[in-house]
Amino acid sequence: MKIRKLFFVIIVVFLYPLNQYSQQLDINKPPVPETNSNYIYPSYVEYNLRNGLKVFFIKTDKPLATINVMVNGGKLSEELVGTSEVLVNLILLGSKNNSSTKFQNEIDFNAIDLKAQVTDDAFIFNAKSLNRNFRKLLSLVSESISKPAFNIKIFEEYKKYYSSLLITNTADADYLSKIGTNKLLFGETNLGNILSPELIDYMQIDDVNKLYEENFSSKNSSIAITGNFNKDQLLKDLEATFGNWKVGEKVLYDRPSFPEFKGGEILIIDKPNSVQSTIKAIGSGFKFDDSLRIKSILLNNIIGGVSLNSRLSKNLREKNGYTYTPTSEFSTNRFTSNFITNAEVSNIHTADCIKEMLFEFNKIQFDSLSKEELSRFINSTIGNFYITLKKPEEYISLLQSSFFYNIPKEFYANYIDIIKSITSNDIIQVARDIFRMNAVSFVVVGKSSEIIPQLENITQKISVYDKNLLPIKVGPRSESNSIARDIWFKMLDSLGGVDKLHRIKSLKTSGNLIYSSNMMSHPLKGEYVKIQTIPFKQYELIDLKLFRIESFLNENGGFKGEVGNITPLTNGESNISKTIEQIIPEAYLLNNDAQLEFIGKVKVGKNKENFIIDLNYPRIDIVIRYVIDSETFLPISKTINDSIKTKFDDWKYLPILGIKLPHSIEINQSKLVKMNIFDIRYEANIDLDERIFYPK
Repeated sequence: MKIRKLFFVIIVVFLYPLNQYSQQLDINKPPVPETNSNYIYPSYVEYNLRNGLKVFFIKTDKPLATINVMVNGGKLSEELVGTSEVLVNLILLGSKNNSSTKFQNEIDFNAIDLKAQVTDDAFIFNAKSLNRNFRKLLSLVSESISKPAFNIKIFEEYKKYYSSLLITNTADADYLSKIGTNKLLFGETNLGNILSPELIDYMQIDDVNKLYEENFSSKNSSIAITGNFNKDQLLKDLEATFGNWKVGEKVLYDRPSFPEFKGGEILIIDKPNSVQSTIKAIGSGFKFDDSLRIKSILLNNIIGGVSLNSRLSKNLREKNGYTYTPTSEFSTNRFTSNFITNAEVSNIHTADCIKEMLFEFNKIQFDSLSKEELSRFINSTIGNFYITLKKPEEYISLLQSSFFYNIPKEFYANYIDIIKSITSNDIIQVARDIFRMNAVSFVVVGKSSEIIPQLENITQKISVYDKNLLPIKVGPRSESNSIARDIWFKMLDSLGGVDKLHRIKSLKTSGNLIYSSNMMSHPLKGEYVKIQTIPFKQYELIDLKLFRIESFLNENGGFKGEVGNITPLTNGESNISKTIEQIIPEAYLLNNDAQLEFIGKVKVGKNKENFIIDLNYPRIDIVIRYVIDSETFLPISKTINDSIKTKFDDWKYLPILGIKLPHSIEINQSKLVKMNIFDIRYEANIDLDERIFYPK
């Protein structure tokens, strides 16, 4: 009983001040800001190493040290799309003095967190560790950046990893909306194009080396450090590590030929099975050196930002229930700036959400902010900046970015005073620059068949792309079909011509085989045999010693399985195989009710694009996508229903018959299984024992 009384007394004691506080608090009124707070800017040291490397340092009393290296260049500096991304990831895999394994062991043992990223115009490396491990951190980071080991074997392995990563990325709506935005803003420049499997195949280690040599040097870089160090000792440590980095020169890049951003259009990326749409609204912004940039930061917080009090949040989230967290930001590089709003809604509300966004963009151009609303966002914007001042690693990043983009030092020194002085009319004027009539465009990722009918009531300027940013329509179907047929028959001519291809009545294909799977620790080696004849029959053998797989096609249907355990194919499977697996099928596919469509071009090199052709078989629900070399008109690859992909290489003339056939084939049957067939041999128009086409 005494214990209960004591417990009650403790509760009362603790609740009394809480009740007192709650009586003074009105949750319907925003808190009064501390207007007389002194915003103290952290003191920092700024100097150059002997080799010209710019250094920013803030001494802290925290146990954690951070380092941030910025190298001028980024995606704007690459000749081949994707090279910059591969470059920074290879740098994280060791140096000339540390193998990949040793480097990773040192990182783990010293509890170092090391990351890298590529922006439009910079290569950025960020690392942190405990203060006591900082010298090891400095040694490892300087080694990897100034003396990278671009090992050819690791490079080839990384290319394979990156190809598989692309498959994952293209299933992600957020990734698709970002590349769609880049396509809209940056067109056919490196910032607008995306890395494709074809570009990865084309990429060589020399491309990575060249990009590194052109950009990575001390005078083209800067470094920002926070930690509990003596500044003089830090200078000695930096000279001993980064001081040996080659000097080089500051690299200056011309503005790429970005398309003029006009607004008023909608770019759709089709995600056929999606139940919701990811929407990005895009307007112009203010560059780093524009005097209106600070005012636009406040506008961003009012219209969207990341606040639940923003106008978009109150409209889309609270009033209409379309989305939970609409956000907005300014995306800025050395040459451009854009206002970007993001929201995710169900497909049926796609157009409704866009209309409400446009309503808010229009309203803020003419509707004065109340004193209370303006005050609230001024205080929150200043408060966010104050939080940054309390985090040395974030503040020093601002200093480093100011140096990187040639932002006047007064920008952040006067930041708070400028924010305080902004009026409602200032916000209206900035909003009119960004949201003027037809100045906003949209990127939408979703099920195009559901959202296009809604969006046609908003604008007729609608373009539709697939997940690889290839246009789904290039104009009227008759025009597309005409272009496709022209390319297709040029391809047949490059193979030797239709007449010669049709003269082959039987064909035996045999070669060496490497069979690999994610389920196996090592690939298996074996032999491959395929025998075909007209009228069409086919026998195929995959002989891997440990097991042998046979398949048969004949007038009775199809059969497949391990030797001794053959099972029949369904009628549908047999019909598909007989339709698409003729002898040199390209010569026969158009005889099977195939509909040709020219999809567009895909970038495969620094100055080369290849053709994309789709063959659609409505009767069997099959689409075969061909990539055709724009110079030789030979097939590079074909993909069946976006899953089974076959790559062709090493085309040679077949003696006597005068036709070209590939002597190396790679078949990706799924994400897990791949077959490489090489040293292929062909025998045409030979006598065959037709019993081979029938299972025993």
